Amino acid sequence: AQAIWSKQVEAVQTNSAPTMTRTHRLVSSARFLSCLGRTEPVSTFRSSFPIRAVAAVSEKMDASLKDDVLARPKPWDSYTRPLYNDEDVFEAEQKQVFEASWTCIGSVHEFGPGAVRSFTVGTQPLFVTRAKDGKLRAFKNVCRHRASQLVHAKECQHRSTLICNYHRWCYALDGRLLAAPLFQSKQGGREKKGGPTEEEVERLSPPPEGMAKPIMKSFDRSEFHLFSVRLDTLGSLIFVNVDGQAPPLDEYLGCVTELMAEHAPLFADSSETQVAFTGSYQSKANWKLLLENSTELFQMLNGRQMMEPEIQGPGMNIVGIRSLCKASLIELGTMPDFPKLSESNHSEAWFHAIFPNVFYFCLPHLMYTVRLEPTSSGSTVQHVELLVHKKANNEEEKKKVAQVYDEMMLDSIEFCEAVQKVSDKGDHTLFSGDALWLHKVYADFMTGHATVLGDNL
Repeated sequence: AQAIWSKQVEAVQTNSAPTMTRTHRLVSSARFLSCLGRTEPVSTFRSSFPIRAVAAVSEKMDASLKDDVLARPKPWDSYTRPLYNDEDVFEAEQKQVFEASWTCIGSVHEFGPGAVRSFTVGTQPLFVTRAKDGKLRAFKNVCRHRASQLVHAKECQHRSTLICNYHRWCYALDGRLLAAPLFQSKQGGREKKGGPTEEEVERLSPPPEGMAKPIMKSFDRSEFHLFSVRLDTLGSLIFVNVDGQAPPLDEYLGCVTELMAEHAPLFADSSETQVAFTGSYQSKANWKLLLENSTELFQMLNGRQMMEPEIQGPGMNIVGIRSLCKASLIELGTMPDFPKLSESNHSEAWFHAIFPNVFYFCLPHLMYTVRLEPTSSGSTVQHVELLVHKKANNEEEKKKVAQVYDEMMLDSIEFCEAVQKVSDKGDHTLFSGDALWLHKVYADFMTGHATVLGDNL
């Protein structure tokens, strides 16, 4: 175990990290077990952290900040104070990390037909739509005419078209410009909920030769589509890449794509899946502390008395490449599994942390996702979603499962907020190779290095 740990530390310090995949079995108290709602026993809890880091946009950084980022962790040492509480660091992260990576912005289950919702990723205001063809798309939240913001709602709204309030340019949900400028409100539906349909716009708008004549002698609507942003999904999770420079999502995710090959289609399919719970938690802690906390199970030995990892000798919580803790079988209740899973996936549970802002627990009968939305150097909103099978109709069991995860979240927030309070008083230590892995990926993004972490299982 000590040899494995030494290799991990050396790898972090020399830019050649091995695959950081570990496997845990959860030995839980009776109270926790009775709330999880399993029909078949779960024998294994696998925790995987494979990810391909990509080159960030290299920007001029303050010399002292860059020195902090480049200071690779010595054994047991964390990064220094400014990276957790300095607003200048937080501002640099918006472009270097969140705009350069595949950032998770939500769930496909939030977007029914005609849904529209705004987001901010890094410094960029965006919005996501689901058009008539059923496809999800992301756009920069700006009108092509005078750069006015198009979508203001942070909660999903259902629209037929998008109309700029400034000069009445009108767009389809797939980004096409339909009319410029649009007709008078009395002609076509400014007051109509959801806006006019595309057909109404075509019928009521000025003829093409009359469009925007005061501005341009010739005007071709096809040249003024909204600015699109790369969007892709993994199961129910929606990711965007703002700067357009990241590799394709399946490549970025490394082996996670393969590991989730059975689960992903089920979690994205509303005929197989129902949303049992959603919520948001305000956390007075830096987003990196929350992500670090997600990769560690040490606190389960103390703070989270509901769960404990089975430790089979020294070092089993800090492993090398896909080591496996054997486990006895435990009955966990009556909630139905998702269908079409292989025998191994009916008896294993996965935990994946995907840099920079999402992690999830994937069990045979549920998926619990936590998405981080940083709001300042010392505050983060955590958005959670609990998915279960469509046939899980026992409301009491669903409430119990949601309550278990709610208590876990409150525990984690309490720990991280306590760390954040003193993060400006001195550097702190780490005892987890997984958090060191996280720091390496973070350093690569912040300094603009193109690095591919090992992720071949």
